Amino acid sequence: MSSLPPPIPVPTLAYATPGMTLDSGGPWRDGRRLRTTRTCTLPPNCVKCGQHATKFLTKAFYWHSPWLYLLILPGILVYAIVALVLRKQAYLTYGLCAQHNSTRLKKVGVTWLAFLIGIGALVGGIALANRAAGREWEDMGTLVVILSFVIMLAAAIYGAVGVPALRAKRIDDRYAWYNGAGDEFLQQFPLP
Repeated sequence: MSSLPPPIPVPTLAYATPGMTLDSGGPWRDGRRLRTTRTCTLPPNCVKCGQHATKFLTKAFYWHSPWLYLLILPGILVYAIVALVLRKQAYLTYGLCAQHNSTRLKKVGVTWLAFLIGIGALVGGIALANRAAGREWEDMGTLVVILSFVIMLAAAIYGAVGVPALRAKRIDDRYAWYNGAGDEFLQQFPLP
């Protein structure tokens, strides 16, 4: 009688294990938020709609207490230094389906296009201000330069707020909470 080799154990996926607890590694559904450990790879589904993902992104997310924004009052440099020192960081690998990745790429394109238009307006405004020196439309160049900074600032804000699929809501010493995941995606995870 020949003996059969022992069966090969089937790996258990942490995100699909029934009865998972906070100590088992997550991720979890926390209301409408996604909760993970500070370094996590999500299942291969789109974080927006839950469909099969075709594009995978690994991102570093940063967060600091909202109270630090009060340091902008004494000066932006004070805020920037303190925020850089006290911020928390988390790494997340997540997927997007073809449709949501296409939407993300369009938003990235709009952001870069607006920023390049702002740079073009800045160069044009400086040239216009130099050519118009001593003429009645001298202030037009200055207005174009100011408008260019407004365009570039709007592009930066849109890029920071409108483009990311997920945003860190909070990060502590063990866990990270994210906003932006779709309900269909969150339904696959247990409550903590």
